[in-house]
Amino acid sequence: GLVAIKVGTLKDLERFDPMNQAIAFKEGMLKVKTAKVPKFHMNNQEFGPYESNAVELPTYAAMYLLLKRVATLSD
Repeated sequence: GLVAIKVGTLKDLERFDPMNQAIAFKEGMLKVKTAKVPKFHMNNQEFGPYESNAVELPTYAAMYLLLKRVATLSD
């Protein structure tokens, strides 16, 4: 759910925050049904915690949970 980004130097790597700087799927919303998911941060936003919830999330956050296998698509 994140994009690959080339990091130039070790100093750049130390400052790199993939949960804010490597966001894919920046547009739209998706409905998902979550399993138990702790609070997490992406794109300078906080999500969760969730426990067996049906929620509508920005596509990037929903895809992250889907690919981590802690959510499924919801109707």
